[in-house]
Amino acid sequence: MYSEKITILIIEDNPADARLIREVLAETNGQYFDLKYADRLSDGLKKISKNTVDIVLLDLNLPDSAGLGTITGISEKNKDIPLIILTGTVDLNVAIRALDIGAQDYLVKGQFDGASLTRSIRYAIERKKIETELKKSENLYRSLFENMLNGFAYCKMLFDHSKPYDFEYLMANSAFETQTGLKNVVGKKVSEVIPGIQKLDQNLLDIYGRVALTGIPETIEIYVKSLGMWFSISVYSPQKEYFVAVFDVITERKKAETEIKENLSKLKRTFDQTITTLGNIIEVKDPYTSGHQKKVAAISIAIARNLGLSKETVEAVRTASLIHDIGKISIPQSILSKPSKLTDIERAMIETHPATGYDIVKEIDFPQAVTEMILQHHERINGSGYPGGLKGDGIMLEAKIIAVADVFEAMTSHRPYRAALSLEVSMDELIKNKGTLYDPDVVDCLSSYVDSYYKVELGDHLCSIYNDFEVQISYIVPYMDIGLKKNQKCIYITDENSKENIINAFRINGTNLSAYLEKGQFVFFTSNDTYLKDGYFDPDRMVSLLKATEKTALKEGFAGIRVTGEMTWILSKLPGTERFMEYENKLNEFFPGSKATAICQYSESKFDNKILNEVIKAHPKVGINGLFYNNKFYKKPSALSSKDEKYYSLITKIKNQ
Repeated sequence: MYSEKITILIIEDNPADARLIREVLAETNGQYFDLKYADRLSDGLKKISKNTVDIVLLDLNLPDSAGLGTITGISEKNKDIPLIILTGTVDLNVAIRALDIGAQDYLVKGQFDGASLTRSIRYAIERKKIETELKKSENLYRSLFENMLNGFAYCKMLFDHSKPYDFEYLMANSAFETQTGLKNVVGKKVSEVIPGIQKLDQNLLDIYGRVALTGIPETIEIYVKSLGMWFSISVYSPQKEYFVAVFDVITERKKAETEIKENLSKLKRTFDQTITTLGNIIEVKDPYTSGHQKKVAAISIAIARNLGLSKETVEAVRTASLIHDIGKISIPQSILSKPSKLTDIERAMIETHPATGYDIVKEIDFPQAVTEMILQHHERINGSGYPGGLKGDGIMLEAKIIAVADVFEAMTSHRPYRAALSLEVSMDELIKNKGTLYDPDVVDCLSSYVDSYYKVELGDHLCSIYNDFEVQISYIVPYMDIGLKKNQKCIYITDENSKENIINAFRINGTNLSAYLEKGQFVFFTSNDTYLKDGYFDPDRMVSLLKATEKTALKEGFAGIRVTGEMTWILSKLPGTERFMEYENKLNEFFPGSKATAICQYSESKFDNKILNEVIKAHPKVGINGLFYNNKFYKKPSALSSKDEKYYSLITKIKNQ
């Protein structure tokens, strides 16, 4: 609820309509609104110019202005003030055009009540705030991007091997610094300055590019000064044995590399923040679909990875999924949250959102065809989709992935007009229509995803293999999210990641842990609290801790416990850590028949293949590329022999079994 009054300017030439609006608002939250009135556009513009108005409720037909020109007149006076159209005209084309040129909502007189008008007013104001922040983020993003492009363009010029460059020009236009003490290397053998090198390696010379300089008989080594990068030029004798000249050395190289990485990291963060802000805009307007786009993104990423798409394409799918419904910003909130069947006009307005979303983001220079994915995410294999009626191969695979994830998430979530459908009913609907509406491979991959996570039961013992944080968290979010929904107590044991990183990763993927943390259903421990308590590892003590935790959770009214632990603590080589395979064996004795389940997380980049082989064979279910597979190669650790199977061969066999 707003703590300060909202000043509303009603521009309406019909006194009866103006009075009705006053009465409708008074019925609900009239005490929070300060209403002002103007019966002419000119009078309204004067009030707007004083900057005392928070929002305008506007009739399109005024004595001194008519139609869409009324919106234009106000926008020219104050482009930042939110507008809601109140009209007696039911015209889809006019409504769409009004929203396109700046109106936040389009309401028909006599078809709204105080509650819906209040929601529209608050949404319009919040949207304007978000748009302001979005503009700031976008301006920063564009500025950083342009600076980076300028810097890379300069680098490209210097690295162009095909062109000679004038030495005096480079000296005059660059910041060269000769380091005291290193001038003495001129005339000395390279082997004297760089011990152990008898002849300068051509590869070393080529690391940062080669340029032929006028008047200089041999090649030079170049480092670039752009966005904090520094030149270093060392000219060698034709035999590559003596230094002829040293104009600078790489004293600033590490600093430069750090600055470049920081700039790229800042650029990536700004880009991600912009995408998040875009995705949040529609959730402000339609609270019933809160988290929908993030959940669609998580499902789409899992499908894309398991279809073998490149890392770059998976990232593009993630970006498109996070903002695939951005076009719904142009649709009145009253339609988005309508609890009953939509009219033909309302349905037609809904079906404009892919094209509107495309128009909103088409000027952003996304890597890969993100905009096309947004445009096509409601197309269907048989041509029955919209907006283009595309068929079969005419639809991008990435858009087919988002389409299936979108439908599945919508069916399994609550909506104002129906309760959430069960997993079985939702999957049956997709399977029934695969090859007709939906891509068969995508549906089959989703089916594997559902089986992977929704069929994990208490008593299961799993391991996940990952090579980066995104894949690591892609296992854990759905695994824990389902446990929370099943009233299980969820326990995360951190080691390589912080509690804050994990909470943020859940939030990014559509799950807010705040309420679960507050009531104690989601709990964090560290490896020092659990595995390595007192500075050593004891498998029996750890199993006893799990049994005690299970018993406590059941007393607290939970259905069981769902645990996951980052296993990098093993690499600490503390006393007892060599017994971790003994621990895995004891877990296989504890879990069956218990009210507990666990995922042991193993980093592919940190553990060697021999250990991973043993780990895989010690778990009945194995996570690969974000999905879990039943492991027919499972056997107790006491029977393991890492020589009988190569790691990558084993991974392939599990996936193909």
